Amino acid sequence: MNCLDVILFQAELTPEKLAIIAQGHVISYGKLAHGIISAQRRLAASGIGEGHTVGLNIAHPIDHLILICALYRLRVASASINAALDGYLDHVPFDAVLADSINPAVSEKQPAAKLFLVDTSWFTSKVTFSVAERTGAKRDPNPDWCAA
Repeated sequence: MNCLDVILFQAELTPEKLAIIAQGHVISYGKLAHGIISAQRRLAASGIGEGHTVGLNIAHPIDHLILICALYRLRVASASINAALDGYLDHVPFDAVLADSINPAVSEKQPAAKLFLVDTSWFTSKVTFSVAERTGAKRDPNPDWCAA
């Protein structure tokens, strides 16, 4: 199991259990999983998928984590960037950049990249998700690993 599988598994078992506290925000496993799947759907609908390279310029750590997990589920290569400090913008050709605010340096240095402005709607889809979507349909048919 990787970290993302643990998050989704925990969301299945105890969705109300506290998962993360960051910068004054508290999020449960259920909300975290819901945000990951909502963002994954939004990314896929935007045409972002396997084989793409995406840069992230997202300030809030929870939103950043959610997007990294959503991109991972889509098999998208991603890099966290800070346009003011990092050299990613000069050396990595991104197909898309996800940002929480307009950053002129991104547009100038990555003219071929699509810029997507991320807001809270990316993490709050109003639809329900199937168990297979929430878990990635990865159930171990042999539960012996957790036997006492």
